[in-house]
Amino acid sequence: MKTIKLKNVKNLTIHCDGDVTVEMHNCASQKKDHASQKKQPQEHFTFDEAQEAVKGKPFRLPTKQEFQNLLKNEHFFKDGKLFVLSGSRCIAFSAKGYRNYSNGSLRHSGDCGYYWSSSSNSQSTRWGLNFTSSYAGCDFDGKDYGFALRCVSDSPLEGFIKIGNLYWATENYSK
Repeated sequence: MKTIKLKNVKNLTIHCDGDVTVEMHNCASQKKDHASQKKQPQEHFTFDEAQEAVKGKPFRLPTKQEFQNLLKNEHFFKDGKLFVLSGSRCIAFSAKGYRNYSNGSLRHSGDCGYYWSSSSNSQSTRWGLNFTSSYAGCDFDGKDYGFALRCVSDSPLEGFIKIGNLYWATENYSK
């Protein structure tokens, strides 16, 4: 077991090969006044917004099957994240919740993760990765909900790691 203590962390990416405990202290930005004045990046996208966001990019949304293949690896939920381990590689999905389509409110942040796939279930629903502390799998949801995006590539890109036959982004897409 490795314990890592971090102070004044702005961004964090973890690549792990075994049990890792991460403790973060004083991680909030010291420039709160400036941060509150800046426009927050968009982190939740309707399915149509997600399709538009990755259009023409060197990456794409994963398919339902690619999410299912990823979950065949060892995975666990801890501290609001779903960790997926593959050999010496580790990728973490944050439980960002979802944006409600009717009023735009953020729901279940920290408890549940919702990520769009490119796979269709019907005209009004799409498949995605959904997880909680006791479940991880692919479910279909209305395409007007706002979900997080985790992109994949068939070839190496900066900020992507190889798991199986795909390169997975190490962070969520935002704009």
